[in-house]
Amino acid sequence: MKFLLDLLRDPSLDNIDVNGQNRLVLHSKMLERKRMLREVFTEFHYLFCKLVHSLRFCLSAFFGQRDSTRPIHHGKRLLLAL
Repeated sequence: MKFLLDLLRDPSLDNIDVNGQNRLVLHSKMLERKRMLREVFTEFHYLFCKLVHSLRFCLSAFFGQRDSTRPIHHGKRLLLAL
């Protein structure tokens, strides 16, 4: 298993701060270089957006039409309604 992980690991990400600004730049560069990863990422993004759209449609049909980005306050946290 370690062999497979080492084979798939991208060396440009070895010293990356996962909370840093630079990770977005490296993410973009990796998607530019790796066609298969870019295609999987694009397909996932498309399917997720389609799911969100379907969920909004179902909720609006069930609860009636409403603004899909209306803020909802839940305790001290601010949530966004779908």
